[in-house]
Amino acid sequence: MTRLSRVLSVVAVAAFLLTACGGRDEPTPDVIVAPSPAPAVADQPAPQPDVVVVEPPTEIVKAKPVPVPVPAPVEVVPVPTPTPAPKPAPKASPKPAPKAEPKATPYGDDGSTPYSDSPAATPPPAPAKAPAAADAGLRVRAKITAVSRVPEPGEVAYKDCLTMIKYDVVSVQSGSYDGSQLLAAHQGMVDGKQTAAARYKVGQTLTLDLEPLADHPDKSRQMMADDTNEYSLEPYWVTRVR
Repeated sequence: MTRLSRVLSVVAVAAFLLTACGGRDEPTPDVIVAPSPAPAVADQPAPQPDVVVVEPPTEIVKAKPVPVPVPAPVEVVPVPTPTPAPKPAPKASPKPAPKAEPKATPYGDDGSTPYSDSPAATPPPAPAKAPAAADAGLRVRAKITAVSRVPEPGEVAYKDCLTMIKYDVVSVQSGSYDGSQLLAAHQGMVDGKQTAAARYKVGQTLTLDLEPLADHPDKSRQMMADDTNEYSLEPYWVTRVR
């Protein structure tokens, strides 16, 4: 029952009571105050029950594991290490016979200054190839026409060097030599010290024992002082100065 219905019921009961009282011999009051009607109340919609929406549970789908292929085991085959072949034993090379120390001999026309072209401290050279038949035992008498400057000790880092000297051939005393000029290599410095060949002068005449320089590769590898500017003659190695 709404509030308006209740008010109307109260008013009806009050009217009924007034009517019933008016039929009696009771004095009627001068003023009857009727209750003021209750203000109209608009019908309010009935409260609706709360609607609860129940959502169905979400189904969780689990992914199936994907099988991972396992590689097949690889068989490792050991590689044998090759055994090196044994090296042949080195052949013993024959030692050269010790070279006789030359005696000091004079040089120049006056024969006043002794000279030895091979110092005692020089080690024995490597065995050389036999000279050609035409050059075997070549000995000439020759006059110096050009010399080379040998460095002073301490000027250079090396300690051994050759010096190239150019000659005019005066005579051939043994062997065979057809040229009129000769290019000869002397040992100009040994172990940081100059030899007598480093002090030769133009005009001196010497007797030389000679062999081709190509037959002495150990000498060809040394440093060489060469101021002769001679490139047309085959150089010879002076084995002895007489």
